Amino acid sequence: KSMKKIDNRVLVLLSTYNGSRFLTELLDSVLNQNGVDVSILIRDDGSKDNTVDILKKYVDKNDNITLIEGKNIGVIGSFNSLIENPLTKNFRWMAFCDQDDIWLPDKLSSALEKLQSKSDQNSPMLYCSNTTLVDSQLNEIGMSYNKEFSFGKNTAIVRNIATGCTEVFNQAAAEKYRIGIGKFPELHDYWMYLVCSFFGTVIYDFNSRILYRQHENNTVGMLPHKSISRAIKNLFTHERGNRVKTLKGFIEAYHLDLSKEDLLLISSLANYRSSFCQRL
Repeated sequence: KSMKKIDNRVLVLLSTYNGSRFLTELLDSVLNQNGVDVSILIRDDGSKDNTVDILKKYVDKNDNITLIEGKNIGVIGSFNSLIENPLTKNFRWMAFCDQDDIWLPDKLSSALEKLQSKSDQNSPMLYCSNTTLVDSQLNEIGMSYNKEFSFGKNTAIVRNIATGCTEVFNQAAAEKYRIGIGKFPELHDYWMYLVCSFFGTVIYDFNSRILYRQHENNTVGMLPHKSISRAIKNLFTHERGNRVKTLKGFIEAYHLDLSKEDLLLISSLANYRSSFCQRL
């Protein structure tokens, strides 16, 4: 049998900001991935601590790390800048990365294995996974999700199951994502999840391949999902307004590519304020 050549090169996209506290552990865990050829593209978002000094030491020792010292534009802008970087065009596979987690050694290899098992390799593809929640000292708090759930387009418009630091995606997903840059007020992970839900494939791994650190400086934290009351409360906070803006932006960016059914589905939530029935 002739072996089909497998492309196991992955470009990790890391945005840093005042992250010196946990950065060394994170970088070591990314560099120590098994069975993949890792490169790291880092954009520092104007750190005021010694984050850049730490990064420069790693750049000096590793020719697979590229560092961009940027101005402070915030986490959304920083990740968008990374995914628009010309270097990304040289890679079939990319992964988002946060500055304070620890990646288990098989995080990327297990993602690629699942992605490469799918037949339609030319459409947008996204792998994401469960996370092991730990405190700042790496003591385990629990899993993000304790039981399996189903997901699809209907759930994607109301709930983001894709945690950014677990996301691994292909060039086709990145290309589609780039079209929407500037049209969404939420984090990169949700936009990538929407893109792949409506135009490609989403693979969710219920096993965790990452220690997802919860601490006082998290940009976004995640406590174990326990309470329905908390979910209902979230419906009445700023999150809902953001979600509506995001879905309107999604329609604006991709209306020519969406099917009539999908347009109707997304519009039903994006325009929920238009009538009492829609609100219900």
